[in-house]
Amino acid sequence: MSDYLDLSNINVSTKILLDDDSFPILKGLSPLNMRILNSASTLLHINKNVETLHKGDTPRGLYFIRKGRVSVHKTRQQKDNHVAELSDGDIFGEFAILRKKAHYASVYTVEDSEIIRVQADALLQVTDADKAFKQRLQQVLSQRILNSFFFSHPIFQTLPHDLRLQFSQTLKVVTASADTILFKQGTQPQGLMLIISGTVEIY
Repeated sequence: MSDYLDLSNINVSTKILLDDDSFPILKGLSPLNMRILNSASTLLHINKNVETLHKGDTPRGLYFIRKGRVSVHKTRQQKDNHVAELSDGDIFGEFAILRKKAHYASVYTVEDSEIIRVQADALLQVTDADKAFKQRLQQVLSQRILNSFFFSHPIFQTLPHDLRLQFSQTLKVVTASADTILFKQGTQPQGLMLIISGTVEIY
């Protein structure tokens, strides 16, 4: 799956409607915030085997799968790893939006799909106004970061699939700012820390 996005295989429609029945993550949003998201939405009709997101690209928005399936791939040590498959009602692109970074993975359509793209600025406006919605997006992000870590890291690939899945569903992702002390010499150990991304120094 090395082909880049083929624009000839994408048809765009602006007559769409996001609703919380199709996308449970939207439940609890106010009518105003729903209108903000809908006014910034575009429906994409994408053919099978099209690269919808490319790793390293600047984020354009958050993607809602109205119909179809997509496959998420992450490259590690020049090896392409399939880390997830998403379908109706799922979202993708949340990492780049919430972290304000380039996309960390590539996404391909597994079958002909209908995908709603919500512009990034509108999405951030709503997350600033609705902290519960932002928290739900953060929970999705944490789960997927762990999924990607356990299913692509060579050390954990020898573990049974069910055990890796259990790890990714039960462990917690903590974001630490620069110069944060994680633990001190002589303190009682609380467990093993896994560095998902970033750098630490040991003194």
